[in-house]
Amino acid sequence: MLRVPGLAHHEILRIDPDGLGPTRNYEIAIDGWTRLLTPRGIADLRVWWLDRSKGNERSPFGPTVKKRVRVEFRRKTASTWSVHIHSSSRAFKFDVVADDTGRLRAYADIVDADGVRVQDCEVKRAELVARRFLGIPIGLKRLDASCVDASGVTHRGAVQGE
Repeated sequence: MLRVPGLAHHEILRIDPDGLGPTRNYEIAIDGWTRLLTPRGIADLRVWWLDRSKGNERSPFGPTVKKRVRVEFRRKTASTWSVHIHSSSRAFKFDVVADDTGRLRAYADIVDADGVRVQDCEVKRAELVARRFLGIPIGLKRLDASCVDASGVTHRGAVQGE
C-alpha cells in the first residue's frame, strides 16, 4: 500500500486523535509520495488511520469519520500542496513542501500560549483536541502542534484555522 513503483514514500506527520480513533492504537498519518526521477515534486498525499498494533498499517477513514471530517488537498506548485482538515465548525491547514533533498515536511502557522503567532513553523508532532459532550468526543476543538521555526526554536501552540 505504501510502496508504489516509481515513487518514494514519506511519512510526513503523525497526529494523536485524542480518542477520536477506533482504538487507542490508532493515530492519523499524513503520508506523501515523490517521483523517484523528480524527487522535488509531490506525486500524491494521503491522510488516513495508522494502526501501531499492526506494524503501522494504514487504512482509510470509515463512513462515520467521513461524515464528521473532510480532508482536502490543494496543489499550490509541483513541490507544495496544502492539506485542509474540516470538521463541522473548524478548519485547519498544513502546507506540505518537498525540500531541496526531496524530503517532505509539514508547515503550519501556530499561535502559542502567549498569543504569539509563529508562521511557517515546521510541524514535528500534532494532536487533535476533541470537543466533548459528557466526556464523549463529538468533534474537533483545536489542533495543537510542536514545531520548529526557521531559527531552530521549538514552539508549541494551536494550528491556525481558515
